[in-house]
This record gives sequence, structure tokens and C-alpha cells, in this order.
Amino acid sequence: MIDWNAILGEHSRAVWNTAYRLLGNDADASDCFQEAFAGALAFSKKQNIKNFRALLLRLTTCRAMDVLRQRRRKITPISFERMPDAEIQTTDNPVSSAQNKELAESLLDGFSKLEPVEAEIFCLKHLDNLSIAEIAQAVGLKENHIGVIIHRAKNKLKALLQNTQI
Repeated sequence: MIDWNAILGEHSRAVWNTAYRLLGNDADASDCFQEAFAGALAFSKKQNIKNFRALLLRLTTCRAMDVLRQRRRKITPISFERMPDAEIQTTDNPVSSAQNKELAESLLDGFSKLEPVEAEIFCLKHLDNLSIAEIAQAVGLKENHIGVIIHRAKNKLKALLQNTQI
């Protein structure tokens, strides 16, 4: 029998941080958090789960990407202003702060323009720091294929970011 209290205690912070980092507000992050654990529960009834962290982060990332795509369709701006753990370098210089904020928003917009699997795998690797092996196990692809997807996603994001710069 699965000890859900232990799983919740062990992985809830990582799931919440992933959801909040991508979505930037409590309401959407809370919904994403709940859906990830509900999805893991449903998945556990069908299959044995070897790596709960990877599964939960995958489910969280997928749902967050869906929300970002919905936002993009609604043309609602995404803001990093209230994100406490965003790894954006800021200085006392207002110009640098504005440039960093714009870059972060462009990056999130870029995530929403990637193919769903590319965005998911890129986020799992670079935002959640999962290993290639953990990602491969979570998504059911070979490690080499994961590496190719990450490389393609990086190139697409680089092109999207270059197109947004003046």
C-alpha cells in the first residue's frame, strides 16, 4: 500500500515550486498542485510507480504548460514580479531589472510555443533538475531521444528569444 502522506511530505515542496515557478500565481499553482497529486493517485491504481518525484513533476509541468497555452490564447500577460524563487538576476539598475523581467516573460511565452513534449522535457531537465534517466523513465522514451528533444527545444527557444529582441 502506498503511503500518500509520506509522498506528499517528501514531494509537495518540489511540486509546488514547479507549479508556481511556471504559473506565477497561487490560484493556478494550487490547481496544478492538486491535479498532479490526483493524477498520480489515478496512475498508481493502473501501474506500479518507481519514481514518484519524476511522475509528480511531469504531471505538474504538463498541467502548467496547458495553463500557459490557455493564457497565451487569452493574451493575458505573464508576470514574474511576485515570484520569490525565480532565478532571474536583478540589480539596482532599473534598466537591467526591466530587461530581465522582459526576458523572463519572453521565455515563458516561448515555452507555450514549443511542442508540448518539448516544453515538458525542457522544464523537467532545466527547471526541475531531473536527470536524463529520470525524465526517460517518467515519459517512457529512450535517453538518447530525450537528449535530442532537449537540444531541439533549446534551439527553438533560442530562435524565439532572438526574434523577440530588437
